[in-house]
Amino acid sequence: MKNRLILILGFSLLIPFLTFSQSDSVSKFSTTKDFMIEINFNPFGEDGIFSFENLQTKYWINNKTALRLGLQFDYNKNSTTEDDFKSDEDYKPTVSEKSILLGFKPGIEFRILPNSRISPYWGFEFSYINKSSSSEYVEYDREYDYDIQDYVYNKVETNIDGAWREIETGYYNFNNGYYYFSNTSYGKERAYSSYGLNLLLGTDVFVYKNLYMGFEIGIGYELIKYKQIKLEINDSGETDPEEIEENNSTYPSSKSSDFGFYYNNSIRLGVYF
Repeated sequence: MKNRLILILGFSLLIPFLTFSQSDSVSKFSTTKDFMIEINFNPFGEDGIFSFENLQTKYWINNKTALRLGLQFDYNKNSTTEDDFKSDEDYKPTVSEKSILLGFKPGIEFRILPNSRISPYWGFEFSYINKSSSSEYVEYDREYDYDIQDYVYNKVETNIDGAWREIETGYYNFNNGYYYFSNTSYGKERAYSSYGLNLLLGTDVFVYKNLYMGFEIGIGYELIKYKQIKLEINDSGETDPEEIEENNSTYPSSKSSDFGFYYNNSIRLGVYF
């Protein structure tokens, strides 16, 4: 990761010196009123070579200035339904987890060397991101009923607005013995909204007519507001009013901020027309 950052940074800083030797045809460069679309290209990525989660568009006002708009989208869903079990099973625990992220990044670019096949630029962008999240779980707790001398199953429904549930299990060593533990938290995939402002430095390389590749680094500030998490647990076997009230709780919202350098660890691959 560090080597890639050094490579991108070094390439971006050297580009202005290299561009003075360029004498390519103007037909290879983007010009006024051109429209550009780009995606992330990572030939060594574990999740695929191309990524459409961060789509970038640009519109050239003139040969030195371009308006840009980044679109960010991510949708995650995990589910286990009753249809996933055998028909003769009496108790079928289900899971439904969903999260949606949507972001907008409008900005502007200023070309340092226009009409060049290797074209460095600087600019800035504003970012807004909103993420929503929810989850539902249906389970069956088994306990022994001494009145009927048999086991009974209590249906437990857990509804979470603003996050997913996460269960950590394992064993720990104590007094030469191993003990099982289970810890439940409700902060996974937490919903939030954020605002940011970034100062950009990048380079586009026009490798062929209507095709280019690019690199980008920058420095930015982001304010993140994590939304409330509302937890509701309905246990059919619970009759204690205090326990029932404790099963319905709200985790407060919170804020955090971040300021520092960032870089896109993928190659930006785009077309223009």
